Amino acid sequence: MLREIHAIGKLGVLLALRPKQPAVGELAKFVFKVAPINADGMDVDETKALEIVMSRITIFAMDRQQEPEPRYYTLTPLPEKGAYSFAMRIRKNVDHRVIVAVTAKGGKDLETSYDFQTQPAKAEAHAEALPGLDEQGHLEMSAQHETMQAMGRHWTEAWRELEKKNPRWRALTNHVEAVHKLQSNLEHFHLHKFAERKAEFDVLARTFGEQLKTLHDAVQRRDREGAWQGFKRIDQQSCLKCHLVFRWGAVQDFKQVPELNHEKHR
Repeated sequence: MLREIHAIGKLGVLLALRPKQPAVGELAKFVFKVAPINADGMDVDETKALEIVMSRITIFAMDRQQEPEPRYYTLTPLPEKGAYSFAMRIRKNVDHRVIVAVTAKGGKDLETSYDFQTQPAKAEAHAEALPGLDEQGHLEMSAQHETMQAMGRHWTEAWRELEKKNPRWRALTNHVEAVHKLQSNLEHFHLHKFAERKAEFDVLARTFGEQLKTLHDAVQRRDREGAWQGFKRIDQQSCLKCHLVFRWGAVQDFKQVPELNHEKHR
């Protein structure tokens, strides 16, 4: 495990990375804490870790062959008090830089950066293998968060592409296919807050997969209106329902989910 502490005034930002030098195709797991620096200035008092109320993580792969492309993340709270995490899959065997910008409770804005190294893919590893399955066949929580973050990024890029006067259909297809591939992870999700409603979640996930197939067909035909209808259908019948019930717990009954108005975005 890589463990580094960067002091900013009387506070320290602690980074723990597992594994210490992740391989290409491997899931790198980051844990952050913001806590007071100890009297010796060498460590932080983790028992006094502060609540992080806002975060923005930017990661650059320092590839000399091409312009670094940033990847963005936000931190998710862990059961341990004051601990926050995110996970990312390593794509390239190059040095990486992590830029951390957080706001701790009380309005303390902190920013720092860390560098870490990677290594080539391990012989037994496969980049397309399903990450982080436990003995019960569930995805680790960090991998669940990574799935949803990646799905959101591809969905947003696909939406932006479709809104263009002349969409790049190949790029649009790639984003839709990426979302569909990530959708297959949903059956392995373990619901910590709504475990008793897993059967309902699975039904939504399967419907989502079927709708993605229909959307993909429309994109392949370069049917812009059909693709637009597919986006609206998924937003309303899958994304909004799932988030309101299983992410935010805002409604209990799917019938309470409001209708979305997409026309103003067209």
